[in-house]
Amino acid sequence: MGLREWWRRLGAPDDAFWAEPVQYDEALEGVQEVATCADRAKGRVHGTVTSVEIRPHDGACSLVARLSDGSGELEVVWMGRRSIPGIGVGTMLTVEGRVCVHDKRRTMFNPRYELACV
Repeated sequence: MGLREWWRRLGAPDDAFWAEPVQYDEALEGVQEVATCADRAKGRVHGTVTSVEIRPHDGACSLVARLSDGSGELEVVWMGRRSIPGIGVGTMLTVEGRVCVHDKRRTMFNPRYELACV
């Protein structure tokens, strides 16, 4: 993303920024859109982290990140974690694991992940 594109996105409303599709490159082989992820199937998704929160659950915490790729959102949950270095709002991330529908949201629990180098 060039400086001009960055500046244009900076002035755009949040919804417009996150709704733009992610441009895939050849290094992201096997990546699929969130909208095409089937329930109970393995998936590999690349997108931007739009929110990060810590949720308590039966005495333990889980780190929950929402990942958006322009086609939809995927909730990514790392159980027993309070933080993961490098993961924050705006981080480009690739996750791989089994997708399920939990509380009517596409969710991936304890996935493998790669931070994108920009």
